[in-house]
Amino acid sequence: MTTFDKQERAYESKFAHDAEQEFKVNARRTKLFGLWVAEKLNMPPVDAQAYAKALVMTDFGKAGSQDVLDKAKADLQARNVAISEKEMEHIFHNLFDVARTELENEVKSA
Repeated sequence: MTTFDKQERAYESKFAHDAEQEFKVNARRTKLFGLWVAEKLNMPPVDAQAYAKALVMTDFGKAGSQDVLDKAKADLQARNVAISEKEMEHIFHNLFDVARTELENEVKSA
């Protein structure tokens, strides 16, 4: 195996690892967002966990995160909880950094 082949495999491995980490961070962020929405909906903890998981599953429907935000918005409106779309987007995007930090800390403590 040539040096070039070894480098190519290393890059492929890193790419696969980075893609897996991004997937995990996005899923964690969506779960955290789901828990935040569930809190706004005054859901008990068991229902909040189920709601967060359902929101994560919603994220698999279409590329991007708009489907998650649309579902959360509809659920909040259905219960007459007034939260602006801008605030939801702000929370959603800020939770990406929280999710990344949580996952990094898990890896460090493992």
